[in-house]
Amino acid sequence: MMRTGRPAAYEDGWTDPPRQIALRSQPSASGLLLFLKDVSALRRAEQTLASETEHRRMVEEWFESALSVNRLVVFKLDRQLRYSWVYNNQVSVRDLDAVGRTPDAFFDAASAARLSAFFHSVIDSGKARRGELALHLRTTGQDRHFITSARPVSGPTGEVVGLTGASIDITNVVRQREQLSRAREEADLAKAEAERASLAKSKFLAAASHDLRQPVQSLLLLISLLQHELRGSPALRVVEQMNAAVDALRLLFDSMLDVSRLDAGIIVPTMQVLSVGDLLLRLAEEYRLRAKEQGLGFRLVPTSARLRTDPLLLERILRNLMENALRYTESGRLLVGCRRLGDRLSIQVIEDDPIQRDSLSLMLQNWGYRVESDASGEAALERAAGSARPDAIIADLRLGGALTGPETALRICARLGQPLPILIVTGDTAPERVREVLASGCRILHKPVGAEELRRALASMLQEQDQPEASG
Repeated sequence: MMRTGRPAAYEDGWTDPPRQIALRSQPSASGLLLFLKDVSALRRAEQTLASETEHRRMVEEWFESALSVNRLVVFKLDRQLRYSWVYNNQVSVRDLDAVGRTPDAFFDAASAARLSAFFHSVIDSGKARRGELALHLRTTGQDRHFITSARPVSGPTGEVVGLTGASIDITNVVRQREQLSRAREEADLAKAEAERASLAKSKFLAAASHDLRQPVQSLLLLISLLQHELRGSPALRVVEQMNAAVDALRLLFDSMLDVSRLDAGIIVPTMQVLSVGDLLLRLAEEYRLRAKEQGLGFRLVPTSARLRTDPLLLERILRNLMENALRYTESGRLLVGCRRLGDRLSIQVIEDDPIQRDSLSLMLQNWGYRVESDASGEAALERAAGSARPDAIIADLRLGGALTGPETALRICARLGQPLPILIVTGDTAPERVREVLASGCRILHKPVGAEELRRALASMLQEQDQPEASG
């Protein structure tokens, strides 16, 4: 400094005790003027300020990171509802631009009025509030929904000077809620419609059951008179077959009435867990003796299955099936068993319907045809191996065994080595079943089939069979 003749500054310190000294020098005619100052406190204050500034920067960075992943607005307002501080990742406005402005700068008039009323209630009551608000944003032109919370801010003397709060955007949640509400309304409407349809069906079934019982009752009385008049006559067998068919029809009407009573709520199922094996075993003991009296075998396949059902209604259904099986099975055996179908159980009883088979045989014989009939496809195949060649085959779609009517008929044709006219008579009207029958080359008639309709179909089939093939 003495060589240059210029003022200079220097600072240094030591640690024991900690001290920081600032030195300034000023050249003079006689040498140097030195000024010493203890700046230890100043340097400590500067270090503290730098540390606090860095800490604040880190806190702000953490705060920004935490809030940026949420659709959130945090704010502070004075008593005049002017924003004094805002963190915002929702509205397309810079946070500093919001300071000093009121809600009507960012929302339409109606929305700003709702929000201002909410804020004033917090300031006037001095109590925190939380509510859901629907707001229209001026900046984006969007309708948004917010959950807004606010609490009062008190001044030094305890008076409320403003408020702080936060708003979370729940627009997506509200839209999902509205969609769910609409879906629930649609489901309620569909349920009501289904209940109306069910009630209409129940009324129809009850009315149909009542109206149809009248001619059935008349038939039963007339058949009883015929049985009395035709005692000893060969025609008595036909009348007995008619009586069995009408009796089966009566049972169907009973079932229709039960369905209508269930739908109407007159019969209310009482659901409980039931051991199916125990129920079937009890019924088997009863029906095995009755089957033996009729010369029929009876087999029960044991099961450990348990069901949640109404035991009384299930027993009634099973008794009805077993009664029908005993009534309409002339020879062979009855088999009762269960098949698991996912989380459900199919309870099956394996009897045929000999009434229709016998009635059809009698009618065909009356028309002059020689008839051979069987209860299953397997039995028909076995008979075809040793009998004369038939002129035509009439079969039900569903038979007692594993084979269907078309499968049985086609196998008989293959065994005989030549095609035969095949007529399938069925009560199954499902389109896929009809397509299967027609694809196999068979004709099809749906039950109930009138005698003349059957006669014409059979005559047409036999006529086509007798026509010679055209030569090329």
